[in-house]
Amino acid sequence: MAATKLLPGAQLTSSGRPVLQLGEVESTLLSSVDLESEENTQFPLFKSGVLILTTHRLLLIRDSSLTNNSDTNTSSGGVTAVAIPLGAITHIFPPKKSIKKMFASPRVRFQVSTSLEGQIHENGPKSLVLTLVMRGSKSDPDSLYARFWDALRARSWEISGSSGSSVDLMTSSTEGSGGVVRTTTAMVGVSGILRREQEMWESTDKSLQDAFQDLNALMSKAKEMVMLAEKMRLKLLSGPANDEEMTSKQEMQDWMLSVGIASPVTKESAGALYHQQLSRQLADFVKLPLERAGGMIALVDVYCLFNRARGTELISPEDLLRACAMWEKFDVPVMLRKFDSGVMVIQSKSHSDEEVFERIKSLVSKPDALRTGISPSDAAITLGIAPAMAKEHLLTAESKGLLCRDISPEGFRFFRNLFNEIDSSDVYLVKDHGIYRNWVSIKLNLEMEADKIDIAEKLFKESVKCDIIPDSKRFSTMVRCYCKKNEPLEAKMILDQMVENGFTPHVVIFTDVINSLCVRGRVKIAFEVFEVMSKTGCEPNVQTYNCLMKGLCYVGKVEEAFKLLVKMKKSLKKPDIYTYTAVMDGFCKVGRSDEGMELLEEALADGLKPNVVTFNTLFNGYCREGRSLEGVSLLKRMKERDCQPDHISYNTVLHGLLKWGKVLAALKVYKEMVEIGFEVDERIMNTLLRGICRRSGTNEELFGDVEEVLERIKSSGSTLYPETHGLVIQTLSTRGTVEKALSSLHEMMRIGNPPRLNTFNVVIKALCSEGRVDDAILILVLMSEAGELPSRTSYKLMISEFNRQGRLLDAGKLYAAAIKRGVSPCWQPRKLCNLEDVSAEVRP
Repeated sequence: MAATKLLPGAQLTSSGRPVLQLGEVESTLLSSVDLESEENTQFPLFKSGVLILTTHRLLLIRDSSLTNNSDTNTSSGGVTAVAIPLGAITHIFPPKKSIKKMFASPRVRFQVSTSLEGQIHENGPKSLVLTLVMRGSKSDPDSLYARFWDALRARSWEISGSSGSSVDLMTSSTEGSGGVVRTTTAMVGVSGILRREQEMWESTDKSLQDAFQDLNALMSKAKEMVMLAEKMRLKLLSGPANDEEMTSKQEMQDWMLSVGIASPVTKESAGALYHQQLSRQLADFVKLPLERAGGMIALVDVYCLFNRARGTELISPEDLLRACAMWEKFDVPVMLRKFDSGVMVIQSKSHSDEEVFERIKSLVSKPDALRTGISPSDAAITLGIAPAMAKEHLLTAESKGLLCRDISPEGFRFFRNLFNEIDSSDVYLVKDHGIYRNWVSIKLNLEMEADKIDIAEKLFKESVKCDIIPDSKRFSTMVRCYCKKNEPLEAKMILDQMVENGFTPHVVIFTDVINSLCVRGRVKIAFEVFEVMSKTGCEPNVQTYNCLMKGLCYVGKVEEAFKLLVKMKKSLKKPDIYTYTAVMDGFCKVGRSDEGMELLEEALADGLKPNVVTFNTLFNGYCREGRSLEGVSLLKRMKERDCQPDHISYNTVLHGLLKWGKVLAALKVYKEMVEIGFEVDERIMNTLLRGICRRSGTNEELFGDVEEVLERIKSSGSTLYPETHGLVIQTLSTRGTVEKALSSLHEMMRIGNPPRLNTFNVVIKALCSEGRVDDAILILVLMSEAGELPSRTSYKLMISEFNRQGRLLDAGKLYAAAIKRGVSPCWQPRKLCNLEDVSAEVRP
């Protein structure tokens, strides 16, 4: 039987979100969930889907439908979304707990009523047990079971059904001296709809008046108002209307959609799928605002509209931005766009910039616009969008070369770009009068500021071809261009031309070229530029010397850098802290940290204040030479100098301590770092955890630190390396916390990183020491599933425990299983040594 006959289909929106029924609200979302039946082999398997539990239904959506969205419930590959009504569910079985279940995917079983043909149906004569298999790494069957039961007991689908049918009745009341007399009259047709609308508006007005009496009451009414808006919108859709009322009803429906989202996605209901589902719901929501705003709307406006529609379930700007960024993964008709100015907007994918440019070009080509230009407000009226959006379109058109911009007291004015229509010969005719010369200088600076270096280079070369000798400003601009382009040899060539033409470059231009050459390791050529600098009479500054010293240290010529420092001090040029730091870095990189420390003392004697980079340079040197404890002392001295260490300082010292085996000192620095609030590098935390695990056997006080660092790694989202994870399991086992060790072992197996053989043996030893040899057998099975062949030690541990408990038959069976696998634990089970004899073979 086809899946569509056994499981009811569910309709999806274009973004892959389910279309909810009247009054239906989502409560739980889970990913990687399978639906299967162990009783009926003909029942269709639903693999790797997203589960959505609502107040009315249990929805399952295939992952394929989340990338290839469709408005229907089927695709070429079959059913993509199914829905099981909660009214058809008769019982939910509590999750079973056992050590075997710990190493299997969590499951929740429930019973549904079906028809004779096997279709899921309320009050069916037959029943069928279905199973939800949760394959997610953070699945909690107990939480799903509790929420499942809460939704089933609430029976919200019955309440929504009764409230929906009662809308067809109109209740009127009149007051008299005797009280209130109420009559109920059935109203149909247009008058009935209008009357019901009037009643809803009166009820809404009363709800608002009551809510404003108190802020707490207002917050409690917010969700009720959202639900009311959704119900009114659906009613307007379903009610009959003539042609005259269609326009007003459509406007009312659109307004209701923008006012209320009946079931907003929340972190409590969606869990790990929060941002994914929020992204899809946002894609559905922005369709109407985009249509009304001309295909583009500012992200700030969307934030206000979306939060207003969500009622009390507000989202943060960060959540909104992350949800918009996820649209690239989904096939949704909207996208997030960022203009060059930094303004972020949401626009429809059907929105075409070329079409907008044509309308702008037509606008600026009008006679009045050719003379006075247009403003963003003028463009906003023509394009039918907000002035802020119009301004961004105009700036984009300018970057494409379609417009020119002028800044007037009234603001920006945009004109049609006529430069492309001017013949080049006409331009060159006036070059002797300076018009083209001035234009080239201005254009070069503009392109340079806009980082359009290639265009500036082309423009400079064209001006030279026209026999226009560049001035000092244009030469300097091109030198800076080549330095930014990381082409120091080209920059030096332009600098030489500048000197040959009789110009004296500024000290900043010389320093830029020297720095660019030193960064590329061209120190010899940099000193040639330095000599030219002296010949032209340009006095080098401190930054010039700093660049040369960094270049010398970069190529390993530390002695020459130090000599240059001495020469600089003799020339009455006062070095700054960056000068000393550059030479100190050179000494530390060649293993001469003591001389680097001497330079620090000299800088302090000169009255200079070292910065974080200065100290970090020494930290690197000490840790590279294995003198990490001196780095800790320097850390204290750094604080005494009112220089606060940054995360690089702490991570460098921490790495050096761990590298040279100073685990206890590293743990102290780690705690200090965490207390301050710095993030610890993932690799360093794994190394630290392995170090304190190895030492916890001789120092019991470190066991608490093992659990603390382990929890810190998990809570920060860092990766726990397999070798670290295995060592943690061994430590937990040897410290008597076998349950925690089993939980960690379960986690490693589920993520596909089984531990090594020795880790399994340590867990088996810990179980046998507590007499839990049957649980140890399950670990033996896990070893086989992980592809690990149990060793002689594994079998000896369990056979010893069987003998100790007097279970010789079980010991014999295990002995036979070992022999069958080619492992010989001992000659005879009855004569096997006891547990203490083999404990020494297991080393954590």
